[in-house]
Amino acid sequence: MNNFDHSRLTDSDVSPCKIRKLSNSLSKKQAVTELFSSFVKTHNFCPNLDVQRIHKIIVVKLVERLESKDANDRKFMQGILRRIYLKCINLRPFIRSQYNDVFFRFIFEKNDFLCIAEILDTYYDIIMGFTQPVETEHEQLLFKILLPLHKPPSLPEYFNQLIKCVIALLIQNPSFIEKYLKGLLRIWPKTSITKVTFFLNEIGRILLIKDEQEVKKVLPMVFNHISKCLCNESTKISEYTLRLWENYKVLKVIDRNHELIIPIVCPHLLRILIRHLGTPMQSHVSIVLCYLLKMNNTLFRRMTSMCMCVKEPKNAKSSILLEHII
Repeated sequence: MNNFDHSRLTDSDVSPCKIRKLSNSLSKKQAVTELFSSFVKTHNFCPNLDVQRIHKIIVVKLVERLESKDANDRKFMQGILRRIYLKCINLRPFIRSQYNDVFFRFIFEKNDFLCIAEILDTYYDIIMGFTQPVETEHEQLLFKILLPLHKPPSLPEYFNQLIKCVIALLIQNPSFIEKYLKGLLRIWPKTSITKVTFFLNEIGRILLIKDEQEVKKVLPMVFNHISKCLCNESTKISEYTLRLWENYKVLKVIDRNHELIIPIVCPHLLRILIRHLGTPMQSHVSIVLCYLLKMNNTLFRRMTSMCMCVKEPKNAKSSILLEHII
């Protein structure tokens, strides 16, 4: 199938005769797949009657074919499975179970599956298609599959699809936010700077979920961890953490909860300002401190006074910057 252009067949171009004409360039297995795709696409396909013709073993084989080295092949198989899922309601639980089986094998057996992004992309449509939240199934998907999917080293290859599914589930089930974030912090990467930036990006997205009550419960835990990232030995991680304040939506969340957040982050920011001799870092910290000052002048000055009383080796440049901010 690697040499075949699937775009040559459209929803209106499903004649078995046309499939037969193309069969010379296809293997037997490829020709059967194309013919089956045409069958599912056709407007004459009636789910109530034809669902009996789609045996579960066909779904199993299609899921197996998802594990192709060719990205176009994976997209093609994904399209067929998506159409079956949409049209064959009785097969939906079985298709989800087959997807889950792939996830579990990927997490616990081997980390070299190539189709994780495609399955997550399909799962996002499935999540968005639920008319009512199915809490038990959602909880299993979130904590048994999506959270462990953060561990494999190939996370960057499917992170965008993963975060879409996570956010969609948390929006539908805001009560899971606290438990999910606790789990995320427990598996926080220790050595990979790239993965740390992904995790920080995810936390920023979760803070934007429009459920003030649930989000507020996790703010102390989240910003205590963000403070640790600010003081990380890696300058790259510190700088990326400071970028959270560049997102005006996150900044609004911080502003609404500044009385809770300023006492947590202010001592760490001031410590960086005092200790860091690098001009770019001091500049970034100064901007963030200015934001905090504008949010609550009185609280910021009180925190600054308390922190400056602590014996820290100071440098002239940082002292001038701090005086300028205040």
